[in-house]
Amino acid sequence: MTAGRSAPQPEPPASIQLLYVDDSAHDRALVRDALECSELPCELVEAASQDEFEQCLTEHQFDLVLTDFNILGFEGLDVLRAVHARDPYVPVVVVTGTGSEEVAVEALRLGAADYVIKTANHIRQLPFTIQAVLDKARLSATNRRVVADLSEAKTRLELALRSSNVGLWDWRPKTGELYLSPEWKAQLGYADHELPAEFEQWQDRLHPDDAESTLDALNAYMEGRSEGYSVEFRLRHRSGSYRWILAKGEALRDADGEVERMLGCHLDITLRREAVEALRRNAALLQNITTNMFDLVSLADLEGKVTYASPSHRQLGYEPSTLIGRFAHELVHPDELELVLTEIARGLETLQPGKVEYRCRCADGSHVWLETFGKVLVDESSSPTGLIFSSRDISERRAMAAQLAQSDRMSSMGMLAAGVAHEINN
Repeated sequence: MTAGRSAPQPEPPASIQLLYVDDSAHDRALVRDALECSELPCELVEAASQDEFEQCLTEHQFDLVLTDFNILGFEGLDVLRAVHARDPYVPVVVVTGTGSEEVAVEALRLGAADYVIKTANHIRQLPFTIQAVLDKARLSATNRRVVADLSEAKTRLELALRSSNVGLWDWRPKTGELYLSPEWKAQLGYADHELPAEFEQWQDRLHPDDAESTLDALNAYMEGRSEGYSVEFRLRHRSGSYRWILAKGEALRDADGEVERMLGCHLDITLRREAVEALRRNAALLQNITTNMFDLVSLADLEGKVTYASPSHRQLGYEPSTLIGRFAHELVHPDELELVLTEIARGLETLQPGKVEYRCRCADGSHVWLETFGKVLVDESSSPTGLIFSSRDISERRAMAAQLAQSDRMSSMGMLAAGVAHEINN
């Protein structure tokens, strides 16, 4: 050991605050001596009258109260009532004379923690009685805290379940006992008292198209053929419609692996399923449109690399997948490349749509004239995220325009020649 340094001493136990109410100086002395001779760490305050008792009760906080049953003008039951009126959890021990056990039993019935008979042998045991009563009081206080914590946790869970619309179920397959929470029943449009907690109530409400697969999933889990129970199915609502439900559960098994209890929850996912179905239909519609449209539709990132090309690009001899990752302007004829790049830069700067005509190289090396409408895609904060282009082949239109221009020139030349000839003839 290091010299000059003593080992840490344990803290002395907290002193127990005791109040003893008795108008007999002799009896108070007996109790005082019994406590002083014991190892019970306590501080004793004595009251010989009702006034002293009430003053002590007002000025001090006690861990335990001892009281005689018969006090001048005052009874032990009055002490009991007064103490519990201030704090119902402070234990009161009745110290009664020989022959008044019946009174002490009545005091116990009314809330006293214990009683001690006023004999020398019993008084010597008083410190042990006090310790036992206080231990019991501490245990009761712990139990109250646990119950209060459980009640608070239960309240929080109920609020969370109601706000999240999660229904709980608890099933014991061997006995058939089933619990369905009010939220479980509310998902199907029922009040708690309107729907019996029976397995058949669930089974009979399964959609005919889902019943077999749902029951198979349940049996597979219970028989140990699957690792978890998570399944989606439809349950009939009170209105006659069906709600989509996500069910999850966990089994408690006995030593033989048999399911003794299953606990789980139901989550109404109708809106999610409807949203997914709507997205699926929209995606199918969009795919149908892009597959059968004649215009060429493509998407590009801000660097100009193609991220999507519609099936109509096959008109140019390209498989759409071969265009992904290439720069959108790679197929532009060199004579119009600067015009196209300038228009793209203008769109990125102004976020305004634009149009440009240019020649595009086909897969076989030939060129076609395209008219392309372009627009910058933006996010919620109006920041650019990409580009979208819609192009159509205007080669025939350009050819017809050229022919019309040539025809106009020929017509003009013919009229000029006729005018000259007329002047010569005159």
